[in-house]
Amino acid sequence: MPLRVSLLRSLGAYGATHTDELQFLFALASTPSTLSNAEKNLAGVMQNYWSSLARSGTPNSLQTPTWAPFSIATGNVQSLNTPRPGVELGFAAQHHCNFWIGVLDQTILAGVATDLTSAGIVQ
Repeated sequence: MPLRVSLLRSLGAYGATHTDELQFLFALASTPSTLSNAEKNLAGVMQNYWSSLARSGTPNSLQTPTWAPFSIATGNVQSLNTPRPGVELGFAAQHHCNFWIGVLDQTILAGVATDLTSAGIVQ
């Protein structure tokens, strides 16, 4: 049975882990929901994002907060967090993403590393 993200955090574990989002997207008959009311609201928003993306090619709809396209210039990302999802700035610095620049530099994505560094999103 998947553990709630809040439970993992309270245990000092890894935060959000692989497959944690599934309980927000699908009602699994074999697994009773352990989502809080705020998490149930977030689940509804996430389901609207995914459905809208599949239907129209954009996650945005009248029922959800706007999901802005990623921009190297601003480094914005969409935060899927309670109480309400929204644009988050400074994600790379807060989450120590500089490590990945060294990895990108060693791949065919070296140009992406250069763009992110030039834009000041990572150092």
